[in-house]
Parts: sequence; C-alpha cells; structure tokens
Amino acid sequence: MKLIRKNLDGTTLELNIPNSLSINTTINIELEQGESIIIVGANGSGKSRFCGKVEILNEQKVHRIAAQKNLVFEKQYSLSSYEDSMREVFYGQANDTTSKGSRWGWSEQERYIKPVVDCSQAIKALFAQKNKDDEIRAKQAAESHKTKKHVEILAPSVSEKLIEIWNAVLPNRPLDISDLKIKTTKNGGQPYEARFMSDGERDVLYYLAVCLCLPQNIFVVLDEPENHIHNSIINKLFGLLEKARPDLTFIYATHNLEFAAEHTNAKKLWFKDYDGTNWDYHILGEEENLPESLLLEILGSKEKILLVEGEKNSLDTKLYQAYYKDYKVIGCGGCQQVVNRVRAFNTHTLNMHYDVKGIVDRDYRTDTEISELQKDNIFVCQVAEVENLFIVPEVIRYLAKVLGTEDKVDECIDLIKAKFDHDLPFQKVSAINSEVKFQIGKFDFEKRDLEIYKKEITDLNTSIKLADIITAIEGKFNTIHQNGDYREILKIYNQKNVLNVMMKTLGYSTAKIYQNKIISLAQDNNSELLQSLSNYLPQL
Repeated sequence: MKLIRKNLDGTTLELNIPNSLSINTTINIELEQGESIIIVGANGSGKSRFCGKVEILNEQKVHRIAAQKNLVFEKQYSLSSYEDSMREVFYGQANDTTSKGSRWGWSEQERYIKPVVDCSQAIKALFAQKNKDDEIRAKQAAESHKTKKHVEILAPSVSEKLIEIWNAVLPNRPLDISDLKIKTTKNGGQPYEARFMSDGERDVLYYLAVCLCLPQNIFVVLDEPENHIHNSIINKLFGLLEKARPDLTFIYATHNLEFAAEHTNAKKLWFKDYDGTNWDYHILGEEENLPESLLLEILGSKEKILLVEGEKNSLDTKLYQAYYKDYKVIGCGGCQQVVNRVRAFNTHTLNMHYDVKGIVDRDYRTDTEISELQKDNIFVCQVAEVENLFIVPEVIRYLAKVLGTEDKVDECIDLIKAKFDHDLPFQKVSAINSEVKFQIGKFDFEKRDLEIYKKEITDLNTSIKLADIITAIEGKFNTIHQNGDYREILKIYNQKNVLNVMMKTLGYSTAKIYQNKIISLAQDNNSELLQSLSNYLPQL
C-alpha cells in the first residue's frame, strides 16, 4: 500500500506502508496538503512496530521519533555545520547518508526498542541553522546599507519560529536562545538552563528543534507524542508545528484519544490487531450518529462497552461503573444520544467482536417501547430515572442502618409518597406528553411525495387516539396512587430532586453526601448494597 500526499502545486509525495489484512492492497491512502495521519488502537495492536516498519521501508523519506526518549541537554553547545548536525539527527552520524543503522542499531529488532538519544545533535542543528539565518540577514543588511536600497523583510528564522511556538504553548515560560545556550524562566523567576527543564518542557523543546530543522518534504513519524506533555497544550503544539512546516507530513501513533479526536485535519487509522507479521487496521470514516471521539474510545478499549445517560463523572456514569464492573461505562448525554449511538455502533462495519450495550432511564416508557429498545441492546431500569435508584426501599434501609436511623425508614418513604401525591397532576401530563411524542416519532417525516405525505399526516392524526392515551395513563397513575405501592411509584415518578424531602430525616445533611456514600459502597463491592441495586438494574 501507499500513502500519497497531494501538494498544492499538483505534485505528490509517496510513502510505502505495510499492508492491512482488511484493506485491498490496491487502495492507497490519499492526503491533501496539511492533512496528517493519526494511528490509534489498543495496547498490543502493533502501532509502534508499524511506525518502525514505515521508516525501514522509506529510510530517505521518513524521520521517526520513538516513544522512548533520553533527552539530555548540555550547558553550552559548540557550533558545527547544519549539514553535519542534521545528518547526525537523521542518520545517526555525520558521514553516513544511506542507512540509519548508526541511529537505531543494525538489526530490525533493535530499531523497535532503542530510545531517542540525539538531543544534543538536534540542538546543534538548531544553532547551526540560527547561525546560517543570522549570516544571511547580516549580509542583506550590509548590502542594503551599501546600496541604500530597501531589502524585503525576511520570513521568521527557524529559531524565531521556535520561540514563537514555545511562547504560544508555554506563555509563562519565555524562551531565550543565544550565546549557544537555551534558557527559560518561570513566571518571571530566575532563568534556568534547558538541562534543568521538566520532562514536558524538554519534550516540547526537542520536538520543536527537530521538526523545524528537518529537510523539506519528508514524513515525520511520532510515536506516543503525548508522553510528558499536558493534554491542554498537545494539540496546540502540533497544530502550530504543522502550520510552521506545511511541507512535512506528520504521522502520529497515540494512546491519547482526546488528542486524536481533537486533531481534526487528519485521517484516522484504527489498528485492530498485529500477529507479529501482519497488521489489521482500518481507515475510519465519519458517522452521523457516532461522534469520532466516542468511536475512538470504543475501538481503543478491549473491555465491553456500556453507554449511559449523563456525562463523564456524572451521577449516572459513577453509579453504573460501580455496579457494572466488567464494562467500560461511557456517558453520552441524553437518552436519545444513547439510543442513536448504540444502534449506530452495532450496525457499524467495524463492529465484529465488540459488545456495546446501553442503559436509559425508564421515564414514562410503555412495556412495548421497552421491548423495542431491548431488541437493539438498550436496556431500561426498573425505576423511572437513575436518581430513584438512590431511594429504593432496600437502599434506604441499608443507609439508615449505617447511621443507626432504622426507625426513620418508614417516615422517609412516607415523605416521598406525599411528594408524589402533590406532583401527581403534573406527572400525568408529562406521561401523556411523552406517549404522544413517541407516537409522532413513528412518522416518517422524510417523505418526498406530497400526496403520500398528506395521506400519512391524516393517518397519523387518526392513529393517535389522544382520548384513549389520556384514559390509559390516568388510569395507570390513579391505580398506583390508590394502592400506594412504593416500588410501583418509583417506576413512574420522574422528579430528580425528590431525595431532598427525606435525606435529613435519615441523617444525611445533603443529597450529594448521601449519593456519594452509596457510590462509594458500590465501588468497594459492598455485597448488601449491590444486591439491593440488582433488583432494579437490568442484567446485561
């Protein structure tokens, strides 16, 4: 296979890459100028080996920066020629322009495990380039003075570009490059040399020095560039680098899914497997109902996946992760997002071995709606919403026992029942609204034929028997209200703040303390609490 980059002038750059078991070998991966490649996949899927193999297949076109780096900066650098320094970076020694054995070792296996140790050479190349840029500017200034002619302002030098990008990503640590030394300061404090920088600062400086000094029109392969670099700056750093070197093509192999998802102007390759000889990888496309960030998170995991309502670290995700320990729980926002995304992934061409399920709140769903969802691996709790799991009778009794307030359990349940009585009219209306919306949702609004559209609108109006819906829902709610069955009330009662009416009676000062206590006990595998929840949570 080939990776082909199109340039603005109509020319192309080609790179040989290892074949994939899942892609026809006649298919090439094409990039526009400015596009990069991002490689993602679980541990053991062969990402680093792939990076090494790409370099072996294209030694004159590729510069690879391995994941492991031993970056040692010197106090002061001696000046050498740019050509010698760059050959040492690219090939491992100044007098070799054919092989990278001096850089990585002479056996293929050594190439995959040897760390980067060319920090000094990279900085020498930077100073050599700076010296060359300074000489050019000095000559032009002298010529301008001699001839009294205006000289066009030159583009920023390599060292100026480096300082500009550094200051953009690390604004509180201004960089100084002069007198064959590199120094920075932190928040206006005392200057310190590059050799005393943090791991993250050294990585940033190294990437900038190498990538800004590399020869034109080559491919740069970066294995795990996120190492030591904070999430808040990594995309900005490499975005600015790509902008500063549009002639280079960047290939990243990363475990950082946030970096992969936010790096938008890139083609994504998902690595599924590597058997020691062959790779199995796929080119990811765009999916309307499956955000790329979620797709990458699912594909990057070897765990079973459970999509739930809420966001990362929300009440839903914390409780479900504590209970469903065999699953990786991912919050997807609202109910419809969970439904759409489970369905989208389970019909995705890449879903051959993944177990992706969803849980949504019961809300006002009918048994028919719940059965339809289960056909798509979307499950529903035995309570109206996740907040009600915290006030099921078994959980209330257990939490009361923890504080020694068992005598308050019945009073707490009575308080919730009284709140339900007060909210009953509104709950009925909400349930009716929900059912009407569900019925309307069955209608296909994408019809293109006007006459068919008119007929189906008429049929829809006839099929939604509002009076029957109202009668059925009022009857159901009135029966549950009259019977006073607390568990049945929790199945239909949608009121997120209902916990507030009873927590102080039980002995807890805030709802958050009460809820966090339950989540903490579940995370600690408290068998009694988990058994209490099992009566209401679906068995997946």
